[in-house]
This record gives sequence, C-alpha cells and structure tokens, in this order.
Amino acid sequence: MRSFALLLGLVLGCAANPYDTYKAKNPEWYGEFPTEGASLHETLAGIYSPPRGDWHRLIHKLSVLELGEGAARELSKAELDAVLREDRAGDYGVVAALGCQSEYALESYGGEKVAWFLFDDGRLVAYDSFDFSERCAVIGEFKPATKELVEREHAVVAFRDAGFPKSMVHVIDFYRKGFEYLRVGRVDDARAMLAHGDAGFDVAGRGEHHVEFEGPSRSVRLADQGDVAKARELLVRGLAKLEPAPPAGAPAP
Repeated sequence: MRSFALLLGLVLGCAANPYDTYKAKNPEWYGEFPTEGASLHETLAGIYSPPRGDWHRLIHKLSVLELGEGAARELSKAELDAVLREDRAGDYGVVAALGCQSEYALESYGGEKVAWFLFDDGRLVAYDSFDFSERCAVIGEFKPATKELVEREHAVVAFRDAGFPKSMVHVIDFYRKGFEYLRVGRVDDARAMLAHGDAGFDVAGRGEHHVEFEGPSRSVRLADQGDVAKARELLVRGLAKLEPAPPAGAPAP
C-alpha cells in the first residue's frame, strides 16, 4: 500500500500543469503575472510557475469559472483542459487559494491568501492577485473591473466567499483598493473601502519596527503606520474631489 501511494505521488508530481503546457507553446515566456490582457492559459501558468526565490508556493484550491448572465459555473477538469488546449475565448473567472512556506535564519514562515481573476472575451481585465517573497511577505496587485463588468466581478467574488477561506486584509489594503475603485469611477465601492479601513485594525498601528529586505525574487517593503496614513489621505482627497459643492450660504461641514 505504501509503495502504491509513493508511486501515485510520483505520477501526480510529474503530471503536466498549466505552466508546463503554456511553456511548451510559448518557450520564450518568462513567467510574469498578472498581466492585463493575458489569456486564461497564461494567467494559470503564472499561478503554477516556480517561485523566483527561496520559498515555496502552494496551491491549496483553484477553481475556473465560466461566467454567464450574472452566474458562475465551475468548469470540470476535462472542460478546462479542452478550453486551454483549444485556446477558447470566453468570459471566465479564476479563484485560487495560494499558500507560502519559507525559512529564514532557522525560522519558518507561512501564509495563505485567496486571489481572483476576471476575463472578458478570454483576456484578463480585472484581478485581486497575490504572490509571496522570502519570509512569505505578501505582494498584492489589485485592478477592479470597470462599471460594465461589475456584475461578473461580483459573481466571481461571491463564488470566492461561498467556497474559499477568508483572507486577512490589512487596513492599508482597504485604502489602496478604494483609490483603485476611484480610478474606474466606482465611487460607492471606494467609500465602502474607506469605511472598512476606518473600522479595521492594522498591525502597523501596534508599533512594529519597519522592515525592509530584498531577496533574489522581488524587493518587498512592509508598510508602516505612516504608509497607512498616506494611503488613507490619498483616498479621502480623491473622494472629496467628487463630492458636490455645498449650496451658497450653506454651513461648512
């Protein structure tokens, strides 16, 4: 029984994944993701690509969705294989629970974040993406959907919330996401992010020392309380520019 389990593990370990199949078609591709306008296959390849650094990426759970009229249907493995093999265009969503394991100076680090990606006619148009670096520092990239695609984004996020673990969100992330919502004219969502940030609690407010380091993959600067205040101020100023001017003679707020 033990020999069978070992053999099964070797077979699974050698099974081709989206990184292998995409690299076979595009040997010059160097693994950067997320990339706006990328195909579903390329984005999945980025998720499965080997980390560039001394840490391990774990894919705990991944679902690919076909998006209809405000609904999301999860593709089976056979359906997904056919979509990737034939490079089918379509409206898709991806939700992935990504984990990290890292060791530094004899200490072990870990973490998990849940990412989502939205595709319009087969091209990546919006995402809440995460990756890691040494000591499992989180690298987040957020691009919200435009107003025309909000319903599809909501369908992907609803699928995430229903079947995936919740990710911890730092206060600064709320403020930064709020500003990105402003960029695409989603003012109500920006206000909601401000409210979530103001109601939250951030580790930067506990007085931790600022840490900055650079490894063989990407440089990562961990936010301190000053960064949080600046991000909030940027969002507040952006919202203030969109508030209607008070009528003449009205008392100042």
